[in-house]
Amino acid sequence: MLGAAWPTLCPFRFLTQLPCPGCGMGRACIALAQGNLAGAWHYHPFAFFLIPLALGLACSPSRFGRAWLVLPPSVRKGLAGGMLALVLVLWGYSLAALLVAQRPNRDISTHFEGVESLALRVAVDAGVLPAVA
Repeated sequence: MLGAAWPTLCPFRFLTQLPCPGCGMGRACIALAQGNLAGAWHYHPFAFFLIPLALGLACSPSRFGRAWLVLPPSVRKGLAGGMLALVLVLWGYSLAALLVAQRPNRDISTHFEGVESLALRVAVDAGVLPAVA
């Protein structure tokens, strides 16, 4: 079935219906491999960093390992922390853009549709919430 929706494999997205920091990375890498730079940037800007890094590690892992270990520990921590901060800032930006694009919805059961089918069903089965017809 070509028109069917793909299942949600990301547990964070499945439970919250919000994108995780890595959401779109696979599509971005595929778009980048196909030469679709704008599409890759749209899906996840970090693909432009991940693809060269992965290729470099695959082609010469010892050279990359030595280059990393030659750096002073403070520089390595700074680079790792900076990359983590950048990922979190991009994630925050994408979440803010997503939430601004959505209309406000006060009914939590329709706002978090994936959670409704899981968490609310569990709560009803446990007797915490009454069953709604």
